[in-house]
Amino acid sequence: MDGSERPGAEPDPVETDATPEEPTEKRAGAGRRPSTRILALGVAAAVLLAGGAVAWAATKPDEKGPAKGRFSALPDLCAAVPGSTLRQYLPRAGTPVPDRPETNSSGERSGGCEWTEPTYEVGAKRLTARSAQVSARIFPNVTAAEEDYDHSWRSAKTTAGTASSSLGDIHAEAPSIVGGVGDEAFAQPQQVADKFGRSANVTTTVRLSNAVLVVTYEGATYGTDENGAIDLSRATPLDESVSRAAAQTIAQNVVTAFVLHG
Repeated sequence: MDGSERPGAEPDPVETDATPEEPTEKRAGAGRRPSTRILALGVAAAVLLAGGAVAWAATKPDEKGPAKGRFSALPDLCAAVPGSTLRQYLPRAGTPVPDRPETNSSGERSGGCEWTEPTYEVGAKRLTARSAQVSARIFPNVTAAEEDYDHSWRSAKTTAGTASSSLGDIHAEAPSIVGGVGDEAFAQPQQVADKFGRSANVTTTVRLSNAVLVVTYEGATYGTDENGAIDLSRATPLDESVSRAAAQTIAQNVVTAFVLHG
């Protein structure tokens, strides 16, 4: 810009005995113009502060990494299901059989437990036999558990429908969301018909923080042979609503065991 456009241009000097006014440019603002030395110190301080901020940012921990989650150890899965649940859904079950806990190279901890009812009873004309399997896996962080759960959900959706082979037919229903169990959960019923007979089960998959739990419950009522052993070819699977309720109840029991175990 030229002098005529500069804001606050100085007026022509006027002859007077009084002390001349300071130029408008010098009066403008709230105080004196800082000296060159003060400006230099201010610049140096700003540089030091900026450098310190860069160093702090470089050494600050990454707060955006995956959350570790609540759990680092498995509870006793065989003790997770109380007597009230067993009496209702597995009344003839014997001593539960635990899976050996394992830890893989990624730091994932896994374990499980299984309950089964005898498949024979002397003198019985008909016999109902049920089983339940629980498996659990603890992941190093919540993100890994979410990815595993999402993979299970996608697989369940992919397998929905009927698959036939020379061995028989497997029909899997579409998975459905289960509310009120863990952080997220879904269930999927499945029916199998083969040369041995018919069977059915319901699997409930649950994510709780950095843990993923899978519960499978199945059962049927069978005709028996002369020794009281079940005849697989004379099986009538349990009603699906019963199997759904059993799998969900057992899953909730295991979730409670995780929470109490911490």
